[in-house]
Amino acid sequence: MKVEDRIARARIGLLLKHPFLGTLALNLRVRDGANIGCQTMATDGRNLFYSKEFVEKLAEDELTGVIAHELGHVIYQHVLEWRRASTKEYPEIFTMAQEYVVNDMVVNMFGLKLPGKPFLDKNYFGMYTEQGY
Repeated sequence: MKVEDRIARARIGLLLKHPFLGTLALNLRVRDGANIGCQTMATDGRNLFYSKEFVEKLAEDELTGVIAHELGHVIYQHVLEWRRASTKEYPEIFTMAQEYVVNDMVVNMFGLKLPGKPFLDKNYFGMYTEQGY
């Protein structure tokens, strides 16, 4: 199955199982991320960028989880946080805090699976990005 078809199937699956996430997923335009150097998946709040090689390696449930992860960045408005002064002082730490918050949402709130060893730590469960930071 083509990568674009797998992504479409995962977005529809989100709509059926988690209508809130599915509605958000269907509002993002799916784009090949090769021209922006995307090595996994990413979002700018309007588009869902993907790496063909990355998506091909994912199981169906992992792909759904990764899409939900990107939606978490939209929900928590991480795509706008570059404007905040706090993100400029220690950007790597702020990015890790974003990952902990979003992964908590994906795994613990929605019960979805993420590939590999995602940033997950019960000490950060239920926090906002600034709290984790």
